[in-house]
Amino acid sequence: TPLITATPQPLNDCKIENGFFGDLEGESSVAVEFVYEVEINSESEKSVEDVINELENTFADTVLPALFSNDCLPFDRRRRRRLNNVIGVSTLPPDEVIEDVQCQIELANTENPCYVIDSEFTAFITNTASESETRTTALNAIKKSASNGDFINDDI
Repeated sequence: TPLITATPQPLNDCKIENGFFGDLEGESSVAVEFVYEVEINSESEKSVEDVINELENTFADTVLPALFSNDCLPFDRRRRRRLNNVIGVSTLPPDEVIEDVQCQIELANTENPCYVIDSEFTAFITNTASESETRTTALNAIKKSASNGDFINDDI
């Protein structure tokens, strides 16, 4: 029998652009809120605001395949509908440092500054979507990626 090789099809451009993905005119919206701690490499040239903005976009990109399973799969593996009837995601409102709150994590380097961040993004949904399922799905995707070390880079 002949050997058949399959070339994987690329995923759609499943990325946040300018803070948005999908349709932002949903019938309802869900705030996905969480608090995280970030240790910034003392040798990084980026400001805390730049690091937080990059992480905010990365968090949103992380949840897109979970919330938009249909749009983030190769064409030959698509389902007929989006998970949870989510139709859009926005990184707004911007994440912010919670002032006067100390990190609880053990720092990799005691010279590195650490910040506690109040994070939130918005999912736009249809009236038939479950707000709690949407929120849980998004937070679980972020937790899974965090436990895999997916957010670690030269700056953090």
